[in-house]
Amino acid sequence: MYRIIPHKLLYTIIAWLILGVYLGINSIAQWLQAELRLSSAITLGWLLISALLINPVWRWVWRRVPALGRWIFPDLNGEWDVEIVSNHSIHRQLADAAARRTEKFDIDLCPDCDLAPLMAVHLKAEIVQTWFKFEIVLENPAGNTPIRRSEVVSVDPFRGDGLKRGGLYYFFEQENETAGQSDERYFYGAARVEYDPRSDILAGLFWTERMWHRGLNTAGKIRYRRANAARNLPAR
Repeated sequence: MYRIIPHKLLYTIIAWLILGVYLGINSIAQWLQAELRLSSAITLGWLLISALLINPVWRWVWRRVPALGRWIFPDLNGEWDVEIVSNHSIHRQLADAAARRTEKFDIDLCPDCDLAPLMAVHLKAEIVQTWFKFEIVLENPAGNTPIRRSEVVSVDPFRGDGLKRGGLYYFFEQENETAGQSDERYFYGAARVEYDPRSDILAGLFWTERMWHRGLNTAGKIRYRRANAARNLPAR
């Protein structure tokens, strides 16, 4: 998460924090008529910064000062209910028409009402967010689709700016239960989601390279809704 803070601002915060620690301790040292070394103040400053970066500490601060979620980045740690709406059903409709199992149609010119409804899939997700890493894992506990597990391998958070919302870009690897000429066991994908602080929802779009050489790569909408505030995972 540290990457979303501009480097100049980050260095300025560290410098002012160390200076504040030095002046504060120096005042106490003078009152106690003790000697204070600059190296001691720098060491104490770094210890204070390190303590603030520990997950339970910064998450406690974020709960007490909600504005930090807007100024820096929201706390996304916890369990989420995920809904994916995919064009996989359109691929099936095209395949059935090409094989003459159903009436043929023109995908370029037909009205939207002639297309199969988009396929909705419900998953469970866990997000672990620290100052140094983001981890996201999606699973399908219901087992009602070929999707078994999706694990994010790279995350790039971005901050909001004015009316523009912040969110995440991420790259993931998905594992399906099935494989064959029309499907793959493992494939990669990417997503971009924005965070709405009013509804506490992450929503956006995703794409995959599943069976791209057959024109079967999928895309659609994805939405994360926090499972239950009272059931959030413990800080790590």
